[in-house]
Amino acid sequence: MTSTLLLLATIIALTPVVSAGQFVRIAGEVELPVPDGWRLTTDTAVLPAQLVCDSAPAEILVFQSEIADDDLITDQNQLKKSVDLVIDEVISTLPEGQLRVSTGFYEGARAGFVLEFASRDSVSGMPLEHSIRGIIYRINPDSQRLYTVWGKATAAAFPLTKESIRLVQDGFAYRGAQEPEVFGERSISYWWLIPAALALGGLLLLRSARRKSNTQAANISN
Repeated sequence: MTSTLLLLATIIALTPVVSAGQFVRIAGEVELPVPDGWRLTTDTAVLPAQLVCDSAPAEILVFQSEIADDDLITDQNQLKKSVDLVIDEVISTLPEGQLRVSTGFYEGARAGFVLEFASRDSVSGMPLEHSIRGIIYRINPDSQRLYTVWGKATAAAFPLTKESIRLVQDGFAYRGAQEPEVFGERSISYWWLIPAALALGGLLLLRSARRKSNTQAANISN
C-alpha cells in the first residue's frame, strides 16, 4: 500500500481537484461526500472510484458489483451467511488479518454490513487498518447491486482519518432506479408447469384407457 500511495502523490498533482466538503456524483447514479483534505483521483463518469487523503497515507475505494440469479440475497440470514463467507475466505487469509467489528443493517430499501479489521501489508510489512461498508439495493425484481465503500490507512494514520472515512460511508447514496424493498422473492417462472401438466395429463389418460380396456376385456371374458 505504501508504494501505491507514493504513486498516488504524483497522480494527485496532475488530477483536477474536487472542492473539499462538496458532494460528487459518480457514474450518474452514485453520490458521496468529499471530506476536507481529501480529493477524488478517478473519473466521475465510471466506477470504481478512489479518494485519497492529502495529509496521511489513507484512501477510500468505491466498488460496484451486480448480484443476480442464485446469488440474490432474500433475507437477513442469507446476508449474514454471505458476510461470514467474506470473513472466512478473505479477511482470515490476509497477513495477520484480525476482525474487529462485524455488524449488519436493514433499512427497508437497502441493507448491508460494516466490517472493520486489521492486517499487515504483504510488501512493506506495515500494519494497516480497514473499514468496509457494503450497501445493497434491489435494482429490479431479478437483480441487486452491492456498493462497497472501503477505507484503509496505516495503523498510525487511521485514528486521524477514520472520521473522514465514516463520513464518506455514511453519506454514500445510490440515486438510480430501485425497488422499495431490498429483499424480495426471486421472480419464479411457471412455464415449466406446462409440459409437466401435459405429461401428467397424458399419463392419466393412458391409465384411464388401460383401465377401460381391462374392464372391457373382463366383461367379454364373463
